[in-house]
Order: sequence, then C-alpha cells, then structure tokens
Amino acid sequence: MNINDINVDLNKYKKVIIVSPIWVFSISAPIRDFCYKYKNDITNTEYIFTHYMNTSFNNVANEVDKILNNKRKNIHQY
Repeated sequence: MNINDINVDLNKYKKVIIVSPIWVFSISAPIRDFCYKYKNDITNTEYIFTHYMNTSFNNVANEVDKILNNKRKNIHQY
C-alpha cells in the first residue's frame, strides 16, 4: 500500500511513536508501508497498538522492530 511522502525530517526527533490498529494480528498496511519507507530515519521508537482483545502484541512489535532494524523502547496496548 503506497502512502504519500511526508514533509518532516524524522532524524530531528528524539523519539517516534508509531500508532496502529491491529489488523488480523498485524500492524495496519499503511503503517507497515510507513515503517519500510522511513526505516533509515527512525532510531528511537515506541509503539501504541489498539485492538478489542486484551492481549499482548509482542509478536507485532517484533515484526515492526525487524522492519525498522531497531529495538523499541516501549510498547503500549489498548
């Protein structure tokens, strides 16, 4: 899923918080594309995932870590 370019230099930020609903136990397609597109510009991350189930989404966080080639600092589930 292609997304539009952003006019923001992500390297200027100390932390990028990635927020995504969980779609079929994975991050949403637009957020996945964002991560692939800007993975070289994101170094410090936290994740916020939303889903109706009250469960851990560590597998989803691990997927995003792998895409970004970066280990998240924190994960929140709602």
